[in-house]
Amino acid sequence: MDWSVANVLVEIGLCPEDFYDNALTVIMKKPCFDIFKFDDFLHSAYGDYEAQGKSMADVLHERYPAQEQRLKELFLF
Repeated sequence: MDWSVANVLVEIGLCPEDFYDNALTVIMKKPCFDIFKFDDFLHSAYGDYEAQGKSMADVLHERYPAQEQRLKELFLF
């Protein structure tokens, strides 16, 4: 995870370390983001959005509109 990802997560009130991919971080020798952990967080916070016909991008748009574009760019949607 580069610092720009960490900064956006902090900006929306989240702890970047909660979303590290520990194995990939060791292999890459730099912090790496685990999109699955982030998806798990979104599910715990906002429910089973896929069952409502929504994507992760939809949830980002609804819940984090000010950071939506940066999050999508950083997470390679």
